[in-house]
Amino acid sequence: MTIVGFYFNSLNVEKLSQPKGQIKIKNDIKIKGVEKEEFPFNKEEKSDILRVNFEFTTNYEPKIGVLELKGHISFLTKEKELVERFGGKCAFTT
Repeated sequence: MTIVGFYFNSLNVEKLSQPKGQIKIKNDIKIKGVEKEEFPFNKEEKSDILRVNFEFTTNYEPKIGVLELKGHISFLTKEKELVERFGGKCAFTT
């Protein structure tokens, strides 16, 4: 699979307090959804892409700050490749 796009829909950074003492950093990433889309490469040619929506959060503890990123990554792929990669357990195949 080839990455054809990486997009941020939302960026949020908030400083809650001044850092003191030991700081703990907790990262969390969530896949929020996977969709198949048609992508126009030019006027004559279109291809299917796989869009993976995600959320990435970093918390700086104890309540020092938070970083939140929401976006999606677009992959160029073929249904056959998805079936091979996921063993026929792909929601996009018929």
